[in-house]
Amino acid sequence: MERYEPVVDSWTCLAPMSIRRSTHDVAVIDGALYAVGGNDGSSSLNSIEKYDPETNKWSSVVSMSTRRSSVGVVVAHVLLL
Repeated sequence: MERYEPVVDSWTCLAPMSIRRSTHDVAVIDGALYAVGGNDGSSSLNSIEKYDPETNKWSSVVSMSTRRSSVGVVVAHVLLL
């Protein structure tokens, strides 16, 4: 993964995910980046990885029950009154 820094117009390499994946989607929740599903080159994935920009580390979170690639992810904040 790389991060673009527009102030200096440059890219910085960051920690790689533990599982190679393409056709995945990402979402940001509370400042953490979640990589969801995808394909490792031979099969669809049910795994999810969480990236913490403070530590520059990826960690595994609970997997989905079904393998998915070309997935779409949405974050919804619900306010209950």
